[in-house]
Amino acid sequence: MRLSRVEPRVRAYRTLNPQFGRTAPRPGPLSGVPIAVKDLIDVRGLATEGGSPAYHWVPAQHAPVVGRLVRAGAVVVGKAHTRELAFGITCPPTANPWDLARIPGGSSGGSAAALAAGLAWAALGTDTAGSIRIPAALCGVAGLKPTYGRLSVKGVMALAWTFDAVGPMARSARDLARLYAVLNRSPREVEAGRPMTVAIPEHYLEGWLAPGVQAAFLAVRSLFTESGIPVREVDMDPFSVWTRLFRTVRLPEAYVYHRPMLESEAGERLADSGLRARLLAGQEVSAAAYIGALRERDELRRRWLGEIRPGEILALPTVPVVAPPDGEDPVDVAGHPRDLWETLVRYTLPWNVLGWPALTVPMGLSHGLPTALQLVGRPGTERMLLAAAMWYERVRGPWRFPEVV
Repeated sequence: MRLSRVEPRVRAYRTLNPQFGRTAPRPGPLSGVPIAVKDLIDVRGLATEGGSPAYHWVPAQHAPVVGRLVRAGAVVVGKAHTRELAFGITCPPTANPWDLARIPGGSSGGSAAALAAGLAWAALGTDTAGSIRIPAALCGVAGLKPTYGRLSVKGVMALAWTFDAVGPMARSARDLARLYAVLNRSPREVEAGRPMTVAIPEHYLEGWLAPGVQAAFLAVRSLFTESGIPVREVDMDPFSVWTRLFRTVRLPEAYVYHRPMLESEAGERLADSGLRARLLAGQEVSAAAYIGALRERDELRRRWLGEIRPGEILALPTVPVVAPPDGEDPVDVAGHPRDLWETLVRYTLPWNVLGWPALTVPMGLSHGLPTALQLVGRPGTERMLLAAAMWYERVRGPWRFPEVV
């Protein structure tokens, strides 16, 4: 069985479902489909631990997003590894199936690795700064962060509740669309459709793309123009603006959510020795700073509704590099040493701040490792993004997954 042969090398799962493969699947659009569920999301009868010894509960009910997939016939393989409490962009002990010495990304790294290794057909992840899209990109699979609030986060351990999103991950954009239709209770299938117009933040990309990623993205840009799709440049605020707002909001929200744990003996069981201090740092953010950041974010959201036109898609790489070797920080980006966190979230974090939908699909290979294309749209445009991603997949051609031996 593939699970018993491959899982010990990839280590995608924290907990396997003892009932997997033992009962007949329900009939439905996802009948018999094996899914991986990130260990922040409740699955009835399986422990939720958030990747941490500090938490452990066995829920009596599925989280609503899990319940919808299960009622459609999906079968849970197990709880996938996450970075402890989802606080980070790596995911030990999971390895990247394309190269076991490289990271799968995080914090939904277990979900992405399970897909790439053929240990699940579909998965659920969460995304606060890119935690669906980053591992999906590094592992060569597809992932969607929906519009903020579009899918219920009930039964999902929080990190920062004004940024958190739960979303589907799959081995293709077409499969992603099937999952999203079930999760969003959509009666209509998504059909592949060429984008009407594309915006690209050219200056925001400068100096941060590894050569292989840049070459792959330039090929995509040429594909747009050769297909008769109008392409225009759009300006973006500096990365420092996005990170300042993000940190000012995320730190106190993470602290408030985890405060009961931190103030109990459970707080002594955190596996990451530095995580307690990072969570406690949320106490230092004043109420004035937090409220000011929320107001500034609201203004940024209003302004960006004027930057991207209705029916327009913004396109950029999902991450500037291919999967780095495990333990490498800083990473080399176009000949410059860059902080790992800043590198991996640079192109994903802004859309969490705005709450806009964004998805990632494989773009090509660089030195045998996946690169990824990110498509972003105005709020509520998930179907448009999925249609464009399916069109791109069709034009790009077949995608091959690694054989983990």
